[in-house]
Amino acid sequence: MGTARTALLLSLLFVFLPLSEISAEESEPPEISCTSNVVNAGQEIECSLDLSDMPGISSIRFDYVHEGSNSVSDSSVLALGYHHSCSILDNGTAICWGHDGYEQLGDGGDSDRHVRPSEPVSSSSDGSKYQSIFAKHHRTCALTYSSSLFCWGQNDWGESGDGTTNTYSSPTVPVALPSNRSVVTVGMGHHHTCALLDDGSLMCWGSDQDGKIGNGIEDTDAQYTPISIGIPDDRNAISVDAGHTNTCVLFDDGGIMCWGKDHVGQNGDAGSSSTTHSPGSNVALPEGRSAIDLSVGAYHSCAVLDNGEMYCWGRQNYGNMGTGKGNIASNNADFKIKIPVKVEIPLDKSVSFMGVGEYHGCAVMTDNSLWCWGLNDHGEIGLGNTSLKQIVVHAGSEGVTAPELFVPGDGVFVGTHV
Repeated sequence: MGTARTALLLSLLFVFLPLSEISAEESEPPEISCTSNVVNAGQEIECSLDLSDMPGISSIRFDYVHEGSNSVSDSSVLALGYHHSCSILDNGTAICWGHDGYEQLGDGGDSDRHVRPSEPVSSSSDGSKYQSIFAKHHRTCALTYSSSLFCWGQNDWGESGDGTTNTYSSPTVPVALPSNRSVVTVGMGHHHTCALLDDGSLMCWGSDQDGKIGNGIEDTDAQYTPISIGIPDDRNAISVDAGHTNTCVLFDDGGIMCWGKDHVGQNGDAGSSSTTHSPGSNVALPEGRSAIDLSVGAYHSCAVLDNGEMYCWGRQNYGNMGTGKGNIASNNADFKIKIPVKVEIPLDKSVSFMGVGEYHGCAVMTDNSLWCWGLNDHGEIGLGNTSLKQIVVHAGSEGVTAPELFVPGDGVFVGTHV
C-alpha cells in the first residue's frame, strides 16, 4: 500500500458556549502541528493543538483529505441492505448485524440473525483491514486497504464478481478487477454492482436484465466478472448508484447519466420510456444547474443541485418525491416522472446531502437539520407515527452534525464522525 499525503481538517464543536458569545475570530480553527504529513495505512502520528484560547470546547471533529482536494473523501463506513446493516470500526475491522439468510453478515456463521452487532466480519483473505463497506438487498461488499474488493451473500447472478455463483459467508475471493487499478467507490443495485476505478473507468457485474449493466444490447447475459462500461471519455465520473432496473452516474461537471429500464421514467431524460442498454443520454436537470449529490432508490432517483435545491424523477408514489402527491394510480400521468421535478423543501432551507430508499427519502440541510418524506408505514421517517408524508417534514433531529446519511429500503440512519 503506497503512502498518501494528507491534510487534516478540524471542525471544532462549541457545545458548551452559546453561539452568540463566539466571535468570528474565535471560531477560526487553530493551527495543528503533526510529526509527519505522510500517513501510511494503519500508521499512527502524533499531533498537538493549542486550545488555551478557546475555552468550552468539549470535542474535536477531524477528517483526512487527500492533498490537492478541497473536500473530505466520501468513504462509506456504514451501509444498509434490506434487512441487515454493516459498519467499519476504528480499528479497520467490519461488523454486520440483522438478517443473515443469504450469509450477508460475512461472519462465516450459520445464517443466524443478529439483533445487535456481535460477530465481526471475517478477516479478508488478503489479510488487509477494511476501509469502506457497501450493502444492498441481501449482499455486502467491502474494500480493503490493499485495494481488494470482496463481495459476499446472495450470488445468483454473479453479484460476487469472481466468476462463480458460490454463496460466500465471508470475504473469500476478491472481485476480479484489474490488478493495476484501485476502487474509488461502489454502487450496488438489486442484483448488480458497479465500481468506479482510480483511472475514471467504470466496471459492472451481475444481472444485466433490462440493460442495467450498460454493456450494450448485443449482450444481455449476466456478467459473472466485472466488464468495462463505456462512459464518455471526456467526462469524469465521481459517483455511481443503482436501483432495481437501472444505473446512474454523477460526473464532476454536475451532469447525471442513467441507463437501463425506463418504464416509469427512472432514467430522467424525458425520453420514450424505452430501455437503454448503455450510457448515452443525460438526466434533464434544470438549465444552468449542476448536481452535487445523487441517490438511487428502487425505481426513482434524486439529486441535490448546486443551489441547494433537490429534484427527483422516476416512479412517483407514496409521497416518495416530496411534491405533495401521495398514492397515485399507475395510469395517472403523475405516476411516471420523466423529467426531474423539484422537491418542495422549506423556503429557508438548502439541502446539503440526501439519501432515498424504495419509497421514502431523507435530507440533511445546510443548517444540519434532518428532514424526511414518503412512505412511513414502518416509522421510516422518525416522527413517532406511521403517517405517510407527501411533503418534506422535519424529522426532529436539529443539530445533526453528520457527514453521511444512509437510507435503506425501510429505514434511515444518520451517521456522525464526532
